[in-house]
Amino acid sequence: AGLACIPKESLYHQCISDVIAWHAAAPKDWLSVWKKIEAKWQDDVDCGPGDPFNIDAKLNGAYIVMGLLYGEGDFLKTIEFSIRCGQDADCNPSNAAGVLGCMKGFKGIGDAITGGIPAMADTKFSYTDYSFKTLIPACQRIAEKVIVQAGGKVSPTAYEIPVQTPKPPATFEQWIQQTK
Repeated sequence: AGLACIPKESLYHQCISDVIAWHAAAPKDWLSVWKKIEAKWQDDVDCGPGDPFNIDAKLNGAYIVMGLLYGEGDFLKTIEFSIRCGQDADCNPSNAAGVLGCMKGFKGIGDAITGGIPAMADTKFSYTDYSFKTLIPACQRIAEKVIVQAGGKVSPTAYEIPVQTPKPPATFEQWIQQTK
């Protein structure tokens, strides 16, 4: 569904579409799909030549999608597959888990991940004035403002979020490659 927000002609859309199609063809063989991603999309453009570390949004997106598809709705498996893909192996599993968390809600995450929160809930995060207990209400206030701004309603017991039709931006590529 997220692809509806990305221009079809963009490299990002093409990369993610490849991952989805390759997963459909090999739903139990993540390594073969990872190798296809590397062969087609690991272009080594963003970092120094020969450097295997490539910070590339479409490559990171591919690894996030890998985690979501091969994780099959399980948080720990989703994180594991995103990490196994390599590259930006802290952000990609975090983003995959974030998407899955939005889909399942806090109660659907599981105690293996949330069980340690009470012990650190009042501890401030590094370089911020926020703790878990103060960050959650701050995020909720922002989310509620976004809901209202989009035409929705917020009540003490529910959120009413209007259905929106996805619309891709006019342009999406970070760097437009020049051809000579």
